[in-house]
Amino acid sequence: PDIGAAEVADARLRAASAFSNAGSYRAAIHELDECRTVLAGLDDPRLHANERLHRGRTLAILGDAESSEAATRDAVSLAESLGDSDMLADALSALGSVYERQGQLNEALEVFQRAISLLASSTALVPRTLLRVGYASALREAGRTIDALDQARAAYEGLRVADHPRLYIHA
Repeated sequence: PDIGAAEVADARLRAASAFSNAGSYRAAIHELDECRTVLAGLDDPRLHANERLHRGRTLAILGDAESSEAATRDAVSLAESLGDSDMLADALSALGSVYERQGQLNEALEVFQRAISLLASSTALVPRTLLRVGYASALREAGRTIDALDQARAAYEGLRVADHPRLYIHA
């Protein structure tokens, strides 16, 4: 494999992430399209999974539920094949959010619970906190207010402890 191509793909992913964080979702999709072109010749499941995950999240924001779900499912499959529990939990969290937006609340709750169990012993405070925010939202939508409050409290505690700027955007 061409090391230069992997670096280019990674740079495109970082650019897509920066555009998404700035609210420039069409520019993010453009970067993801360029990344996908580079990835076509690479056998790097991690980069492919990250591209699919970023694409799924961005398409969800843009309202393309079908394409978002397909990309996010791809990310879940790739993360499972890698055996990377942190990446899998991240992809499951994104899929849970997709399901919630589509009104598929049982599916959303199921994948959020699976993601939480994957991160139960993780010391990665930011991903756990973001995951709990998403889970709390799905629980609220499902009418499970008390459970939603419990998850929101756990997320708030993570927010307080982590004091990470990305968390303020989501909370």
